[in-house]
Amino acid sequence: MIAMKTITSSSNEPVQFFAEQETPANAFKYSLNNKGIGISKYIGNELHVRIPSEIDGQPVVSIGHAAFHEIGIKSCYVPDSVTSISYSAFYDCNELLNVRLSTNITSIEKYTFFGCTKLTSIEIPDSVTEIEDYAFQKCTSLTEIIIPDSVTKIADNAFNGCSIIPERLTILRMEEKAKKEQNTKKSIELANALLGSMENAEIARNLFNSLLEEVQPSIYISNSVQITGKDEKKYKFYALKGDLCGGSEWEVDVEELGMTCLEDNTHHTFFRTSGGYSR
Repeated sequence: MIAMKTITSSSNEPVQFFAEQETPANAFKYSLNNKGIGISKYIGNELHVRIPSEIDGQPVVSIGHAAFHEIGIKSCYVPDSVTSISYSAFYDCNELLNVRLSTNITSIEKYTFFGCTKLTSIEIPDSVTEIEDYAFQKCTSLTEIIIPDSVTKIADNAFNGCSIIPERLTILRMEEKAKKEQNTKKSIELANALLGSMENAEIARNLFNSLLEEVQPSIYISNSVQITGKDEKKYKFYALKGDLCGGSEWEVDVEELGMTCLEDNTHHTFFRTSGGYSR
C-alpha cells in the first residue's frame, strides 16, 4: 500500500493527496542526456505518482512529450530537479485530481493539462513566466488556480473551456489594453506633432522630440493616418475621422524634422536621424 501525504488548507481541511515515497525508476521509460535524466513515458500501475528526483545517480530534469498521455493517475508530484515539462505531458489525464509542479520550470507548455477534467486546483510556481496555448483547455472542474506575478504572458486560449478566468489573466489583459491605448495615444500625439503644427516647425520639432524621448527612438503612424502623396522629402497625410488631428490633410517635411521614414503596407515608421538616434 502506498504511503500518502495529505496537504491541508489553512482551515485544516484536506485539499491535496500525494504519495510520500518516490515511485520506483522501473515505472518509467527514461534516458540520459547531457543535463540528466529525461522521462519519456510512465509505464507503472500506481495511481499516485511521485517522480524521483534522481535515477541511477543522475538528476531527473525533464518530463517528455505525452509522458502521461491518457493515463489514469490521480496525483503527480514533480520534484524541483525538473526544469522542463514538455507539451501534452498530462494530456487527457481525466482522472488527475492533484499536481504539484517543480519550482524550477519556466513555462507551462501547450496542451500540458488539456482535458484534465477532474483537476480542481493548481498552483503555478513563481519560476514560471509564460502559460502557452491550450495549456489548461477543457479543465472543466478547475475552480482555483494560483498564478504568480512572475507570469507575464498567458495565451488567449490557455483556459478555453474552463469555468473560471484566472485573476492574473484578467490583470495581464488590462495591462496590455492600457499599454496599447497609451501607445495609440502617443502615436496620435506624435501624428499631431508631425502633421498638425507645421505652421510652426520649431513647436512641432520640440513636441515630437519630447514625446520621442518617452517611447522609442522611432514611432509609427498607423494606417488610420493615410498617406495621400509624397515627393522626395515631403509626405502628405490625411487623418481619418475620429483621430484627434482628424479630417484634414497636412504636408510634412521629414528632413526638416531630422527624420527619415520607412514604409510598409500598414504603417509609416519615422526614425530620428539627428540628436543621437539613428534607425
